[in-house]
Amino acid sequence: MSWIVFATLAPALYAASTFIDRFLVEKKIRDFLFLSILSGVVAFIAGMIIFVVRGFPLLNPVYAALILFSGVLYEIALVPYYHAISLEDASRVAPLFQVVPVFVLILSFFFLHEVPNIAEFIGFLLLIGGAFVLAREEGATGFFKVDTFFWYAMLAAFLYAVPGIIFKFILSYANFWDTLAYEFFGGAIGIIPLLFLRAADPKQDGSDIRGLSSEVWALIMSNELIYIIARFCTFYAILLAPVYLVAAVGSSGPVFVFLYGLALSLWLPGLIHEDLRRGTLIKKGIAIGVIVVGALLLNAGGI
Repeated sequence: MSWIVFATLAPALYAASTFIDRFLVEKKIRDFLFLSILSGVVAFIAGMIIFVVRGFPLLNPVYAALILFSGVLYEIALVPYYHAISLEDASRVAPLFQVVPVFVLILSFFFLHEVPNIAEFIGFLLLIGGAFVLAREEGATGFFKVDTFFWYAMLAAFLYAVPGIIFKFILSYANFWDTLAYEFFGGAIGIIPLLFLRAADPKQDGSDIRGLSSEVWALIMSNELIYIIARFCTFYAILLAPVYLVAAVGSSGPVFVFLYGLALSLWLPGLIHEDLRRGTLIKKGIAIGVIVVGALLLNAGGI
């Protein structure tokens, strides 16, 4: 199956997970650290299944340390991500992650010695421009005056960019499935500092978690499964194609988020509420269009 199928499926799944996360954080669980920790636990289970099936493979210690670090970053990135979507609409937060390809190309230039061409550079400008349009505070007079959620989203985006670079590097020396297992283990290690953060926060007493219904737990675990599958699709696409191309195709995420948001707000307004004012929709549509054009230039420039 073509790499582009996996590269496109990943943002479609991530977008669905974004709206489930938004619903959970807004309606059911204020404790977003708990969701991050649970994600690491699920990643460990997935990694252990692969590890056992693969016959308990041992990687070179240096490569193992690198890929474990990659998994830690992926897990830690969930903290600013969850904080961002707790502050703003999912359809305004998720498009900001389209700067991930920019971070990927910059990192690949320094660490993988890949040089972007003119089309990719123009794509950078369009992606960043679209991200700033989406992040601008309503009524702001200064171009660089942005909401707090923007900086949390940028931090998460950078942390998400690093694992792909590391994963691509390790694939030159190790089997895909073995590397994936260790990456998931890294995600489990990443929850350790989150456990300390949560324990130090007196507001996180677990009261909202203890009262969750079985239906909500089913939704939470389904969402974690969606997230794990999305990560698999991303990494498998990286196996088949250059990492910056996979990141560029991943920029199609805002399209899915925009469509999901419209559908949910129109059909299930009591479940998810998105800003559907005409001016807001036009702004979002134009910004997403600019981002998608930038992503297409990145994709075309890398072929």
